[in-house]
Amino acid sequence: LEFRRVLFRSDYDLRLLSILASLIGLILNNAMLFKKVEALAITDGLTGLYTRTHFIERLQEEIERAKTNSIPISIAMIDIDYFKKVNDTYGHLAGDTFLKQLSNILRRRFRSVDVLARYGGEEFAVLMYHTTIQESYKILEEVRKMVEAEKFFMPIESYRPIQIKKTISIGIAELTTEETPDELIKKADDALYSAKENGRNQTCIYKENK
Repeated sequence: LEFRRVLFRSDYDLRLLSILASLIGLILNNAMLFKKVEALAITDGLTGLYTRTHFIERLQEEIERAKTNSIPISIAMIDIDYFKKVNDTYGHLAGDTFLKQLSNILRRRFRSVDVLARYGGEEFAVLMYHTTIQESYKILEEVRKMVEAEKFFMPIESYRPIQIKKTISIGIAELTTEETPDELIKKADDALYSAKENGRNQTCIYKENK
């Protein structure tokens, strides 16, 4: 009883403790909200993959780390072949459903340390850490074949579910000397362009002076 009198000498002490408890609760709640907002800021709302902005930021960090520690890294740009036909034929809801299904395939295939992002409308990017160009080519060819073999379900009002087949084209580039993130992405984009120009549904490695 005496201890309690010393600790809580007045109603003021009780009110102060109540205010402090409320402030602590508010701080904890704000911290949780901040984490949620932060997650929303770096992830794509449709696919749950990282955003283009976050991908470029991470790429900058990993390039610096790779140069300092002489670690190989590769990036790949992945584009859906003739994706516009999905939207035109089945509607944008079907297109969104397809993007989600493809994202799940990509997410399952790549490692947790890889940085997988939705780079544009139907374009994806992946940063593979500790991976040479030969290793990344092997992995991405497996991904391409997985997508080619997959049957994608479309949400069409019908007595029979609609399944479609699609393919992807892939361009790969490896960090070599002093590339910036933009330069490395440009190399992967050039390789992707080659894959599309050569008939699509293939994986191309960037080559100098091609």
